[in-house]
Amino acid sequence: MRQQTQDLFAANPTTCNQTYTDLLDFKRQDVRLHLNRVWQWYLKVGLPDDNFLSDFPIQTSKRLWEMETAWFLHNCGFSLSNRKAGADFRCESEGKAFEVEAVAVGPGDEDNPDIVKEVPLVGEGPGRCSETIYIPERERIELLRLTGAINTKAKKRLCDINKAVSDSSLPFLIALSVVDMPKMLSDWDMPAALKAVYRIGCQCVDFDPATRKPLRHRWQCRPRIQKGTESRENISTQMFCPGCGAPHHREISALLYSDLDFRDAGYPYNPREYRKRFILIHNADCTKRLARGSLSVGAEYWLEESGPNDYVLRDSKME
Repeated sequence: MRQQTQDLFAANPTTCNQTYTDLLDFKRQDVRLHLNRVWQWYLKVGLPDDNFLSDFPIQTSKRLWEMETAWFLHNCGFSLSNRKAGADFRCESEGKAFEVEAVAVGPGDEDNPDIVKEVPLVGEGPGRCSETIYIPERERIELLRLTGAINTKAKKRLCDINKAVSDSSLPFLIALSVVDMPKMLSDWDMPAALKAVYRIGCQCVDFDPATRKPLRHRWQCRPRIQKGTESRENISTQMFCPGCGAPHHREISALLYSDLDFRDAGYPYNPREYRKRFILIHNADCTKRLARGSLSVGAEYWLEESGPNDYVLRDSKME
């Protein structure tokens, strides 16, 4: 590895993205100090590739999320290594091991003719919204972003196994960040990633026809969403449901999902709040399971059989 600077923000790039610019603000000195401490650890254990620093001003969220994922797993008690091929990290602790691929979900490549069109936003800051807020359409776009990232990393995993650059005997975890997404409408009632993999649709309210009082809240079943391209392709939202995943979906043991934002006023968070920013979602259809309780997260979700071909969503949340 080439010698790398100890300061993530030492460069004076001619071009950089908005996240990089935001972090250069004088009010973010504490954040930069924290990130540089994590960066020094990241360097010491040999995890960054040679392009990390040159990519950093342009792909700031992506690179920070890779580093943040490693830091979180380190704080969960795992030792990390990087074989420079296949998954981003191999994690080991007390005889347990798994591999991890990190991805920060974004709007996609604008040069791609099949890109999912974004709803135009107005206003400033995280509270920006579309001029006419059409929640079902907004949620459809957000879920397509998530399913697209999951599918891409799952297919890469299968390819890496076929090329023998990833260990097919180990569980595989995708670390999924939405730091580059506008404030997620689909996160308002539950973590959006649950809707991307467990066929959970819109929230409904059942009313008593006589009294007109609400009886219960429930969620519709949504096994797929329409991509909205000329091909009218339907995208699966049940990839973690028993018997419903494609071969590449079954290679995913779990999702590590987070809404953690490096630009947030509370970042870096205290240890308890930090863990609460991460949730773990298990794949009921995977070939290699990650044991529940493997990671110290704010919440953990899984499907539990309740009858023949019938499953219920269970969770365990930090008190």
